[in-house]
Amino acid sequence: MLHVVAVKEGIGSSVISMVPSKALKLIRETSEKSLKQNLEEAKISLPENFSIEICYKDHTLANSKSYYPGMKKNKFQYIII
Repeated sequence: MLHVVAVKEGIGSSVISMVPSKALKLIRETSEKSLKQNLEEAKISLPENFSIEICYKDHTLANSKSYYPGMKKNKFQYIII
C-alpha cells in the first residue's frame, strides 16, 4: 500500500503549512509504517512512457521552451514533453 503525508494545503495561490515539528513526526511515523510492510505487495506498475503537457501564462515562454530536444508545441501556450 502506498502511504502519503499531506503537510500543506493549497488555497488559491497560497498554502497553509503544518507546523514543521508535527510534519517531521508524521512523515517519520508514516515512513516507518511503509517500510515495515511487505514491499512486494506495495509495488505499483508504471507505464513505459509519460506525456506531460505544460501551460504557460506567457506564450513567449512556451515558444522559447519548445526548442528543447523532445519538446513540441501544441497550442499557443502549451508544450508537450
